[in-house]
Amino acid sequence: MAESLRQTYQKKVALESPYIGNKVRFLQQKFQVHDGLPVFLKGKNDIRMYRGIMVFSLIGLTAALYGVTQMALGNLKKK
Repeated sequence: MAESLRQTYQKKVALESPYIGNKVRFLQQKFQVHDGLPVFLKGKNDIRMYRGIMVFSLIGLTAALYGVTQMALGNLKKK
């Protein structure tokens, strides 16, 4: 009885804290979970960072296309 409780506790502690025991095993369990997310989005702030980068990329692309369109139409003033 005591041995099974000790094993259960050790497994629970090993799964909850990445710094006790083998860190590689913990990270493998974290990143190999089949939850539909790609590996580069499984960190704590990865989804927010990814969305922010995509928003700023779209803003930059829009500004570049606007500038090219204005140059093609001859609407830009020379400085």
